[in-house]
Amino acid sequence: MQKSCFPASEPSKDHRRFWLPSVETYWNGKNIDDNHSGFPLFLAFLYRSVNQGEQGEEDPSHILDNILYQYPNNVPTRLLQAFIGGIVSFMTFSRLNLNSILSSFSWSQSHIAIETIELSDGNFIVFALKIPTFFSQNSVKSAINRAITSLKLRNESLNKKISTTEALSLVQFFNSNSYLIINTVFPSRTDDPFDFSAHPFSSSAPKSVTCLATELFVFARGVSPCVIGSAIFSKTEFILSEIQNPLLNLLPIFGSIAQQMPGHEISKFDTIDIWANPSINGWSTENRLIPMSLSIISWGSVNYYVLIKKEGDISSILESLHKLLSNGMSDFAVECENPIKEKIEGSPAAIIWPDTSSSRMSACDISTLQRMSNIHDQFVSYPMLRELSVLSQQKYITGIMLPKIEIIVETKPESSGKPFINDAYSRMKELLPNLPSDLLNL
Repeated sequence: MQKSCFPASEPSKDHRRFWLPSVETYWNGKNIDDNHSGFPLFLAFLYRSVNQGEQGEEDPSHILDNILYQYPNNVPTRLLQAFIGGIVSFMTFSRLNLNSILSSFSWSQSHIAIETIELSDGNFIVFALKIPTFFSQNSVKSAINRAITSLKLRNESLNKKISTTEALSLVQFFNSNSYLIINTVFPSRTDDPFDFSAHPFSSSAPKSVTCLATELFVFARGVSPCVIGSAIFSKTEFILSEIQNPLLNLLPIFGSIAQQMPGHEISKFDTIDIWANPSINGWSTENRLIPMSLSIISWGSVNYYVLIKKEGDISSILESLHKLLSNGMSDFAVECENPIKEKIEGSPAAIIWPDTSSSRMSACDISTLQRMSNIHDQFVSYPMLRELSVLSQQKYITGIMLPKIEIIVETKPESSGKPFINDAYSRMKELLPNLPSDLLNL
């Protein structure tokens, strides 16, 4: 990244200050009267429903009693009360007057995304994520959806209607899964909006590695009918997976959690219990929530994930899988650590495979990445959209959506002597020479 999209003369608008040195330490010694617009915050709190004609909570200090989880936990009380009070007011108005639930809004140089879980007595658990406007609104929505999905995988009760008393008892669960929450709602790189928007993986392994991984997956499923599927990552880079989204995007985070588990050892399985509906992910037609074991083992920089239904002897299955992997996993890890990287040369461009969230991308400055991420978000928000262009500083950023693949490229119309859209399609064909003939003839 050679260029910042923030003017040096306006440091108060640079969202990265909240992450330096860390989100937890930002508020230490800060004057609340200074400009803190855009500060990041994640909350889970209990919203007590108000019916038409009823009076809501008058004392704002009681609002904080309903917090189930907060990160960071040192946001000044006055700001916290204003933020929660605003959400409660908007939600109440939305429910009583629009017969809907607030899902997003903008406030103080921030995008806010809201998700709710309705309780059996009509109250709600409200999850709210506040992120600086450097990241798009759709990015924030994606992040909070990912967080709720990860929590539902870890706790069966979040997948059904529970009582307010049961909801209040979730405080310990949220705190014990704080690492999972933080890493799903906040970006890993604050100067890269595309990373936060698309959660891209670097799908760059050579064919020999993917062929070996495919054979390994077949052998793993042969160990037991309870083995649902496997996935392989080199560090956080996606190699190959039978495990589908939304769990696929969460695997690197679960891998990091496994490495911090008590008794963790290299080349030994760590197991995380999850709950999943097999029909949603296409694992079977069985439409029910069942307990599964997500087991993770590492060889060097390679993490191998295997999803197992908890209907058989998990220990015996993992022992058989360990014997299988021990035969050649070390050699396979060496292959993965020295992949032939597929780089995109030339003008800025990105290729995204939505089904797996894998991508290839050229070197781009921050402002170009931000425009690319906004185009990607438009494709996510409007599935019927097939083409979108943005003009900025005499350069076009053009997004083209094809079946199961998305291409975003930068063109310079003044230097080509032909319409920018022709340049965009020419660049697409250059990046994807193996397209079907009907697409290559566009």
